[in-house]
Amino acid sequence: MRKIILNSVIYSSILIIPFFLYLDKFTSGATDAYYLRFTTAKQNSMILGVSRAAQGIVPSVLNNADLDSNYDFFNFAFSGSTSPYGEIYYKAIFKKLDDNTKNGIFILGVNPLNLSYQYEKNPKENPDLFREKDSFLDKLIFMNQDPNLQYLFQFYAHPYYELYFTESQKQNIKLHNDAWLEVSIDQDEEKLEPRRLAKLATYKEKLKHYKISSIRKEWLNKLIRKLKTFGDVYLVRIPVDPRMYALEHTKFPLFEENIAKIANENEVKFFNFIPLNNTFKTTDANHLQSKSARRFTEILADSIKSNR
Repeated sequence: MRKIILNSVIYSSILIIPFFLYLDKFTSGATDAYYLRFTTAKQNSMILGVSRAAQGIVPSVLNNADLDSNYDFFNFAFSGSTSPYGEIYYKAIFKKLDDNTKNGIFILGVNPLNLSYQYEKNPKENPDLFREKDSFLDKLIFMNQDPNLQYLFQFYAHPYYELYFTESQKQNIKLHNDAWLEVSIDQDEEKLEPRRLAKLATYKEKLKHYKISSIRKEWLNKLIRKLKTFGDVYLVRIPVDPRMYALEHTKFPLFEENIAKIANENEVKFFNFIPLNNTFKTTDANHLQSKSARRFTEILADSIKSNR
């Protein structure tokens, strides 16, 4: 009996010890683009949206901008497939938000795809068929648990042994403690431009299958109204490559006008930075490079400061 127990302990240790050693790789922020967002405490001032906001708005820059808030910023933006505006993202946001927040600041990135749906796959605009259904934001029970074993076991998409063998290949991403996702790539324009052209081609085809969702717009309205009870809300259109904007504007020519209307109806500010498209550099026509993200966030901070 004693031998059986001893063997069980040894075999369990063989399985458990490497796993907890690998946890250190997750906490480095270089392994997974989302995990640290689910291991931190509840937050009071948040950046929301999809990957443009995740990469393009830097919390530490806002923290240093003297915005007359008692709280540090936290980036709770994800991706176009997981955090478009809707019921799932709405519920996740309020799992992460501290209920005692007062005088918080909430920055909501807006672009056509985080308010759209694939109408050919979902002609009746059924929310149960929205693309974020069954994602980690939909299924995670805890947003503030360290370690977050549910995320690691259910939603980490790669074998754990790859954490060791492929770590050097993943060093182009860094999820900071404030959840800003920094992407570092070769800045050589000869390499960047093909990457941008590929993204533009993919995006052009993708846009053919999307239209603005009335349901998503209503959830955005609900989100704004509820967040206003915790502080100030700002809608932000983040700059992109001018060619990317041309694609979006061709498909959704009234988008900025409609967002301005939503902002006016909810008595919040809408900062449209599309006129600055030529000012900043992107990694792929869609996301700001890290230096541009910092400069853009400084401009955003000045806009918020002048409207507080």
